[in-house]
Amino acid sequence: MDVHTLVVAARRNNFMANQRLATAFPNEHLTMIFDAMAHNALDGPVLSRHARLSKDTDSAHRMPVHLVGGLTWGAGGHRTWCYFYDLLVSGGANNTCEVLMRMLESLGAADKLPKDPKNRVLHLQADNCADNKNWVVLALCAVLVRTGVFTKVELDFLHVGHTHEVIDQVFAVIAHWMRDTGDDLSTLPKFMAGVRSLVAAVQCMELPGVRDFAVALEPF
Repeated sequence: MDVHTLVVAARRNNFMANQRLATAFPNEHLTMIFDAMAHNALDGPVLSRHARLSKDTDSAHRMPVHLVGGLTWGAGGHRTWCYFYDLLVSGGANNTCEVLMRMLESLGAADKLPKDPKNRVLHLQADNCADNKNWVVLALCAVLVRTGVFTKVELDFLHVGHTHEVIDQVFAVIAHWMRDTGDDLSTLPKFMAGVRSLVAAVQCMELPGVRDFAVALEPF
């Protein structure tokens, strides 16, 4: 086995070890992964199965809908999160931070964040792309430590070309359901209701906008 393969395997094993840590010691560890579903899998409007398979709709203009999904392990157990947004909502670093904070805020409101007085570690696993590897995301991680929410934040990525993650299995389930279902998915609320039930998402919502974390964190 070459060095590259060994490193890739070690990074993946580290993520699985972090899942086990958060499950065994939820008062000290929270493990989180988030990623975006392939954009071409969610071109909208979300149509009925009959309409999607009809040649009459092949040339129709479709309003893209994007999905960022997340999984967490910790005091709340193994949880699934889904956040939808359209082209009017910005992507990039602000979007990454918005999704991260919404998950943390929801867990905090439910009193499911680590509470150990000396050791509260957030293990973040993200896609290896510019939206997640930038100063804004790093600054937010630093602020989470500086404000005492966590004592340590670890941000990790798999190597380019080896980024298939467990969250992609959730996306595959959604894509398969979209291809085969006869349910009415004619509106985003109906589609989100179906996704929420399908993957048992603790939070499944449309993002009306994102906070400007780049501006807020610039002084730091």
